[in-house]
Amino acid sequence: MNRLIVCVLANVCWAACSASASSAADALPSPFGDAGYRSVLADLSGRPSPPLLLVYLDSPLHPDCRAFGAGTLAAGGVLRYLRNEGASTVTCLGASVHSSDGAHLASLLGVTAYPFVALLHVRGGGGGGGSGSGSGSGSAGAPPRDPTLELRLKLQGRPLREMRPAQFLAHLQAVVGQHAVVLAEAEARRLQREEEALLRDEQDREYREGLDADRAAQAEREARREAEEAERREAEEAERREREERE
Repeated sequence: MNRLIVCVLANVCWAACSASASSAADALPSPFGDAGYRSVLADLSGRPSPPLLLVYLDSPLHPDCRAFGAGTLAAGGVLRYLRNEGASTVTCLGASVHSSDGAHLASLLGVTAYPFVALLHVRGGGGGGGSGSGSGSGSAGAPPRDPTLELRLKLQGRPLREMRPAQFLAHLQAVVGQHAVVLAEAEARRLQREEEALLRDEQDREYREGLDADRAAQAEREARREAEEAERREAEEAERREREERE
């Protein structure tokens, strides 16, 4: 699938970092793994608060792509962020436009120039991976639906190529920061809904317990009244028999 671009990126990143690093320990591996598009989508859509998906589409023979890979993606600050600081908030996916995944993504995202970078928010779709054209999760028994891809950032062509690494990183961090706020607000709303649901459950439980206690007390009163009534009838019957015997 995207092994070609992954290998190219890994080699470019290693070479660029190693050339400028003072020791081998300073070199960083490429943040782009070898998982396919559908596999990455399935993984992210299954998480409650997934990281953003950074998609890099490469045209291997395009000179701007080679320059962007070596000058921007391989820049120390960008690499450190994607590999370390931003690893929990950004998942990287690279693909060549000559691969099936790359061609699909280029069509899906409306790519018109290279190099191309996008940040996407993957919303769950019932555990199914796919093109991202669907939304939501199906009901029980229904086939899984594709996750929804929400575009958060789109950079392409020569403007991206000419962007300094610090500018590129600033774009990424700004969108990631905004996304973190959105996730935090969504989590706060989810916790509030859970708290309200727990409160309603507690109130319902107390109401049911009150009803059960009232029913138990009523049943006890009825049982006591019936026992007293039976005792009274027995006493009257005993008194009647005693009178009859005397007569």
